[in-house]
Parts: sequence; C-alpha cells; structure tokens
Amino acid sequence: MIFLINIINKPEESRNGFTLIEVVIGIMIIGILGAVALPKYVDLQTQAKETAENSVVAAIRTSVANYYAKESIASAGAYPTTLDSAGNGNCAAHNACFDMVLLQGGITSHWSKRGNTYTGPNKGMYVYNRTDGSFNKRQLIAVPVEVDLAEAE
Repeated sequence: MIFLINIINKPEESRNGFTLIEVVIGIMIIGILGAVALPKYVDLQTQAKETAENSVVAAIRTSVANYYAKESIASAGAYPTTLDSAGNGNCAAHNACFDMVLLQGGITSHWSKRGNTYTGPNKGMYVYNRTDGSFNKRQLIAVPVEVDLAEAE
C-alpha cells in the first residue's frame, strides 16, 4: 500500500520519458531539417559529378595536345586517330576508355562510349574530332517546326 501511495504522490520533476507532444515536436523538427538538407545533399552530388566529368575532359584535352606536340617533334604532327581501343558500351576494366591518351590506362567507370561520342557521369555528351583534336561537349540543337494551328483543330 505504501508503494502505491509513493507512485501517486511522485513529484512531476522525477518522471522518466517524454510526453507524446514532445516526441511529435521532435519528429517534426527532424523532418524539417531533413527536408532542408536533402536538396543540398543532392545538389552536392550533382556538383561532384560535374567536377569529376570536367576534370576528365580537361585531362583528355591536355593529353591530346601532348600527343600532338610529341608527334610534331617526331614528324609533321598529327592528332590521335582515336582516343582508345574501347568498344561501344560502358567503360570498364576490360573496356577502358581514353587508354591511348591518358597515362594511367584510361577511365574504367562512370563513362560510356558509342562511336566517337562519350557520355560522362553527369550525362554530358562529348565528341572527339580527330582532324583538329577537339573534344567538345555535344550541343543539342532545337529545330523549330511550323505547326498550322488551323489544321490542328
């Protein structure tokens, strides 16, 4: 009986745990912080992919220029006819892209190849032109199409 009286008369300050309202408010605060942080995290991932892609593109351009300089010393100078011996598809250890111009043996992941067009980790498409040694981002051009609105109705 004395035990029950002690529980009933227990002061509020010595209670353990949280009330339902406190838990709900805590969850709401965590949700708000998550909603603010998630877009920042996704943006950081995109920036990292762009930076990685731009670094590879800069290294390829430098390597093509070095190749041309070496060829100019040895002969009349020429750009490499191809950047690699990779086949179409994803770059991998058995299908390394840019292995003829990059000293470390090329790129083995996050890039893909189709013909002389390469797609980077941030979905940028680059085309190698062996006549001038350029490795530039492929520009998609929108072609305007005339639509006769009277006919469409």
